[in-house]
Amino acid sequence: MLMALNETSAKLDNTLDKICKKFEKICFDTGSTDLRYHDSMDDSRIMSYREYIEQFKWDFRKYNTKLSLGELCATIQKKMKDNEALIKNYTDEVNAIKTKLG
Repeated sequence: MLMALNETSAKLDNTLDKICKKFEKICFDTGSTDLRYHDSMDDSRIMSYREYIEQFKWDFRKYNTKLSLGELCATIQKKMKDNEALIKNYTDEVNAIKTKLG
């Protein structure tokens, strides 16, 4: 069971790394330096992604460490897929604007 959880978390880490690189590439390609992190649990918490990374603290409300590793991985994976969909929508909007300008 531990080996299966290790494999699941390794896949999750790999997928998350790919999404982060995709996001970084989109920011670089579009010149978007003003993108902001918005915490869905705290509306007052809006900051640049750079600030978010520099000030990162584990959010126990979203990702309770009392959950099993499998449940925690599933929660992170769901959030990751949601964020990937947001990135895709942003990319589609940028491409539509580029097409209109072209």
